Amino acid sequence: MGMSIQLEDHQGKVLEEIPDLESLLARLFPSWEDANFHCLRYIDPWGATVFNRLQMDEVISELWRIRAQTTVELERAFIDAIEGMARRCKEGEHRYLRFLGDE
Repeated sequence: MGMSIQLEDHQGKVLEEIPDLESLLARLFPSWEDANFHCLRYIDPWGATVFNRLQMDEVISELWRIRAQTTVELERAFIDAIEGMARRCKEGEHRYLRFLGDE
């Protein structure tokens, strides 16, 4: 099974979740060596990576760059769903965007 992306509150309660059943993150997201991505390159495919609302502008910008490189509708819809969740994270206090790896 692939990763999942979760929007959580400050108590760790999952408000929304997007499962990555097609392992799209592994194909689309940058490697940790890609210094052009300041946030998304740090997503740990085997652990948990958490971003807070102050990081969402950068996360959203990086998602746009990834989306611009794909022409596959399934991949675009997946990125759009993550972006929507990132926007909801940005709008609320004490919300976090968690990328949960294949532990």
